[in-house]
Amino acid sequence: MMTSPAWARLPRPIQATGTAVFVDHDTQSLVFKAGKDKKPLVLDWNKDTGFLKDGQAATAAQLKSGIAVSIHYRKPTFGRPLLTKAFWNSETTH
Repeated sequence: MMTSPAWARLPRPIQATGTAVFVDHDTQSLVFKAGKDKKPLVLDWNKDTGFLKDGQAATAAQLKSGIAVSIHYRKPTFGRPLLTKAFWNSETTH
């Protein structure tokens, strides 16, 4: 009997642009709002999350509330969405 290998693929990251409403560095979470009519989204990040400011590597500590930010995230089966990448420009705020 022959069996075929099963390949499990992770879902592609979701991309969004909006505002970092609140950044909590202690709990490693971000409240993000994509637009006026959208509900805020709470995301967690971890040591694998990438941060880019002005196209250069940055730290989570440089991510501040009130700035315009583009994000990539994944929705796990359980728990809050996981932020995989956040990038922003220093002069852009909302």
